[in-house]
Amino acid sequence: MAQMDKAGGLAVLGVRMLLFWIWFSNCASSAAQSINPKYQSVFIYGITRKIQWTSDADKFRIGVVGRNKGLLTELNDLSPRKVGLRTIEVEEIDGLGNLSHDIIFISGRSKSELDTYLSSVSSNTLVMTEFDGAIEAGAHINFIMNGDKIAFELNETALNSTSLRVSNDLIRLAARVQ
Repeated sequence: MAQMDKAGGLAVLGVRMLLFWIWFSNCASSAAQSINPKYQSVFIYGITRKIQWTSDADKFRIGVVGRNKGLLTELNDLSPRKVGLRTIEVEEIDGLGNLSHDIIFISGRSKSELDTYLSSVSSNTLVMTEFDGAIEAGAHINFIMNGDKIAFELNETALNSTSLRVSNDLIRLAARVQ
């Protein structure tokens, strides 16, 4: 009978350990990917001020690819602000249709999807992302969590192949430059 209790206790302990591991993995995964959209939009607006934009259009267009309603809402709150003399216009992008934007923000996508978008944007479009490995895959700026703070990585090589001119201040502010 003691053998039965010991085996049963170990089984319960094993199940509890498994449940804890699943819970912990989910928490770590969501924490790594959850960047506060309000802070992210503030960073995006700040970054716009550190880049020399080549377009002379009336509107400064920001397109968001992927389901990120929080970021869309926060970026739309920026609409009264301007980038230079240009009014900010934000839209959700569904597919590869019209990608003539100053910034394309790719939310929650994979590296293979990033390749598709990178080959479809013009040389005066800044491509921003928020997932691991995006800088190595060619994104210009990638948002990350650095401890409990939002930060960004910058792909200087990819940016140098665009018509955009990035200030040295922006490069110095990056958590990592490639």
